[in-house]
Amino acid sequence: MKTYLSPILAFLFVLSFSACSDKDDDNNNTNNPNELSISAKLAADANYSILSEALDRTGLSGSLDSEGSFTLFAPNDAAFTAFINDEGYNDLDALIQAIGSTELRAILTYHLINQDLAWGQFQSGYYRSMSQTNAKDSLSFYAAKSNVLKLNDRAEVVEANMEASNGHIHGVNNVLVPLSIYGLLAVHPDYSSLEAAIGLADGNLDSYLSDESETFTFFAPNNTAFDTLVARSPNVSNLFEYVASLGTDELAKVLLYHGTKNALVASELQTGNVASLADDGAGGKLEFFVNIGAQVRLIDNNSSTEDAVVTETDIVGSNGVLHLIDAVILPN
Repeated sequence: MKTYLSPILAFLFVLSFSACSDKDDDNNNTNNPNELSISAKLAADANYSILSEALDRTGLSGSLDSEGSFTLFAPNDAAFTAFINDEGYNDLDALIQAIGSTELRAILTYHLINQDLAWGQFQSGYYRSMSQTNAKDSLSFYAAKSNVLKLNDRAEVVEANMEASNGHIHGVNNVLVPLSIYGLLAVHPDYSSLEAAIGLADGNLDSYLSDESETFTFFAPNNTAFDTLVARSPNVSNLFEYVASLGTDELAKVLLYHGTKNALVASELQTGNVASLADDGAGGKLEFFVNIGAQVRLIDNNSSTEDAVVTETDIVGSNGVLHLIDAVILPN
């Protein structure tokens, strides 16, 4: 049975909503469906009865009855039933008894955005949910937009644009759970080269970067960064040839050179040397240099490479923070 707020996942907790007032008359007027709040809209829809009950049981329904601008990705009853069964329980009561209402609340708020977005306003990219870390950083998920909208490569929007007085509801066919930093990389197609490299390197780095007992900051090079690295390397024409020439042990060092211990959001980065995750062979860690200016740049120990520019910051997973960069940095 998976747990999401266990001691191992103490890094994760959820945004506390303030108490709100009683429902007003408009929210209880089923003759005016567009005047219903998100909570009331769900309560009136038989396809979302489990979610509606879960919101009540966790104290979130009152918050979603209040004024504001929200987007809720709402697991329908089939999705919630499958999730409960996958966790090894028969119904919502048994699930709450096992994991507690606080942990269920964490799962539910991972489906919430603190702004009102219709289906057509979404673009492919990372979004910040209303779940937070203990450092008050919002946990991220990835939305892939094509003719459908899919979240974390798991939950697809199957009923879009249910309008409410305080936002939009989009029905989804799976329950979302927060992803590790590796999980957040793996669902983004622009980081497939990095995912492939992590899989090829020594040290089971996919498991390491998914470890919920650790916290990391990782600077993630995109596919174009790996293409540039390959193009500048003699006698290789693709990533796999580059790995073969480099060696999987050296590849692991290169990848670990992009990370550091502890979760650092952009506001916590400072100009100076940073100890990476890569060993220096003498009992210490290899370092790279962070330069904070008009842009945030990473400077490595290889004079033949360009600085890496940070292109997007603060993509928060259950075990750390990702920052996206446009070049691969090299330890030597």
